[in-house]
Amino acid sequence: MSEYNYDSYCGLYCGACDIMSSYKTGCKSKFAEFWDKSTLEVYQKCRKYTDYTDEDLTLICHGCKSDKVFINCRACLVKDCAIEKNIEHCIDCSDYPCKLITDLKDGVKIMPHLVEKEDNLIRIKKIGLQSWLKEQDEKWKCPDCKAAHSWYAVKCNSCGKSLKGNNYKFNWVNSVLFKIVIKTVLKKNFK
Repeated sequence: MSEYNYDSYCGLYCGACDIMSSYKTGCKSKFAEFWDKSTLEVYQKCRKYTDYTDEDLTLICHGCKSDKVFINCRACLVKDCAIEKNIEHCIDCSDYPCKLITDLKDGVKIMPHLVEKEDNLIRIKKIGLQSWLKEQDEKWKCPDCKAAHSWYAVKCNSCGKSLKGNNYKFNWVNSVLFKIVIKTVLKKNFK
């Protein structure tokens, strides 16, 4: 059994997460580079989450449903809700889609990979978790060498093939917008 868990409550495929990929390969996408120690500290401070160590501010993750979860995902309200309701996926909840899920749609402008959640949840419900995990594993492989890649990878870490057109973009515009959101919206929402 793998020490990594690629299944999440909200429908994201953790196997394509840039944080997990950075941890596993040592190669950082622009999205993973965005989450440097100072940005993580500001983000956690805005969320009023102060119970962390320096080690928590590193890009370590084994997946949403594992014992080693990236600090931003560890304090996820969607995850907390699913655990409290004892459900495996948000789509299994009688309140789906709730405000927690619909509020995340605004984040797609900054983090385009979030668009995958709803379709993934529907697909999990339709074909089952194991079949969906196999589909996602294939989807997030280099078309040439079949090495796994992350949502925002520009090129394959294994063979160097350009992944343009296969992945999402996280550029300086996304970075600036995200920092504005962190410093304004989050501070306001977590007062």
